[in-house]
Amino acid sequence: MSVSKNSPSPSSDEQLVAQIKKGDQKSLDFLFRKYYHLLVLTAIKYVVDQFVAEELVQDLFLSLWQKRKTISILGKVKTY
Repeated sequence: MSVSKNSPSPSSDEQLVAQIKKGDQKSLDFLFRKYYHLLVLTAIKYVVDQFVAEELVQDLFLSLWQKRKTISILGKVKTY
């Protein structure tokens, strides 16, 4: 995966979450791209249906964006 000049550079999850809390959509997009596939694979283990798993992961990131000012994620996002 290549990172464009406008994308945040790969950094810690804590830094990305801090940027998201400030309203940085590019950091959310970077985090989404970083974890989407892994989260879908994990969700499929529970719901079996790939479409449902993809919807759940998308809903998770939408919720993260909507609650960005109050959400508290310590450590890696993937363990959250």
